[in-house]
Amino acid sequence: MSRLKKWWGLSGVPREFLPQLYWSLKKIPETILADFLLGSLCILLLFTFKKLKAMKWKRKYRTLPVYLKIVKRIYWILGAERNLIVVAFAGGVVYALLQRGVLVSYTGTLPPGIPDFKPPNFTMSLANSNETIPLWQIASDIGVGFFFVPLVAMFECVSIGKAFGKKNNYNIDYNQELIAIGLSNLLCSFVSGHPVTGAFLRSGINFNAGVKTTASGLLAGAVVLVALTVATPILAYIPTCAMAATIMMGAIDVTTFHKFGVIWNTKKLDLVPWLVTFVISLTLGIEYGVFVGCGISILMVLYTTANPKIKFSKDGDETRWTIQPTTGLLYPSADHISSKLFKQLKEESSCKTFKIDMGLIVDTDTSIIQSLKILQEKCKKKGMALELFNSQKRVSAILNRTYLKSYCGASNEEDPESTVINSIREENTDHQDNNEADVERGDLRTRL
Repeated sequence: MSRLKKWWGLSGVPREFLPQLYWSLKKIPETILADFLLGSLCILLLFTFKKLKAMKWKRKYRTLPVYLKIVKRIYWILGAERNLIVVAFAGGVVYALLQRGVLVSYTGTLPPGIPDFKPPNFTMSLANSNETIPLWQIASDIGVGFFFVPLVAMFECVSIGKAFGKKNNYNIDYNQELIAIGLSNLLCSFVSGHPVTGAFLRSGINFNAGVKTTASGLLAGAVVLVALTVATPILAYIPTCAMAATIMMGAIDVTTFHKFGVIWNTKKLDLVPWLVTFVISLTLGIEYGVFVGCGISILMVLYTTANPKIKFSKDGDETRWTIQPTTGLLYPSADHISSKLFKQLKEESSCKTFKIDMGLIVDTDTSIIQSLKILQEKCKKKGMALELFNSQKRVSAILNRTYLKSYCGASNEEDPESTVINSIREENTDHQDNNEADVERGDLRTRL
């Protein structure tokens, strides 16, 4: 939406999405005709050059005549360098229009030369007065933004890396990305540069140009240095409508609306963060959309972890029940697991043995151990046996250290590494034997 006003040549439009949409529509009568027509022509050329590059040829390149090989190469060059060609063409058109006195929006004069390399300035001078704002006041005004803005920039950079990594089939090293952003911002502060972070639209333009690696940044930096040194008079004639056209076409190319159907067919609940991220990015900005979308995804993962599914099954008769959690047993799921087990324990009064299959459990923690101990006490009061079996080595070691030993119910042979007799079961058995002994002694005293 922010590029639409540049395409139409509108001024005085707010940056926020909803006010921007309102004022852009309201100021349509103020549209500069030359900007609108030139921007439309740039969009048409960009779309045409893109289709030329993607054109399928029936014959292989080696079998083509010489003139067709030349044509195909020209098509490829037009498609790969379409942004540069269109912007250069539009700049020439703007120069010709200005010579004839036609009103058109363009970049304007740029200060030539490379910025001086000097330590960053930690104060800010106001343009309309001689007042200088110190660092502590800047920090006080920004507040939590000092932590929020870098966090959003990190999320945005990682998201862009993942998006284009999937398109180009390469993996992203997140630590490397964050180190690169940190060093770039540190060095950039010495040349009075803008903060460095990821940008979806400009990354889309890079992708459309055929860029595959970050080495393109070296070439782009070299071109910028050369342009600042010798080409600033030429860059002054770049039209804002042409820049808007290239960015809009880049955004369209990286938009993946077809993912909606994939998500719908895979898991409909995943549409929640997808839609929320899209709406917030559209209304408030990409950085807020990425941050909120990541937050919702984390909450969904926590909810799934806190509410694992539990399978209950009978072992032949009503006296033995097997319980199998389908995910790991960790702190968020402690209350859910406890309530499910206690409810089942209360309902199954005829049950004599509760068997918990630990085969799918790869880790556990203190909260789960405490819940199992409480369950152990309840089983004792009801005269039931509690068995933990089929546990993995890591979980078995934790259970042994906390006096909750496990045994493998699938095997009759003891495995010293991962299989020991369950102490809970032994304690319950001892408790039952003591009760039977007391009853026998009572019967003997009665007979005497």
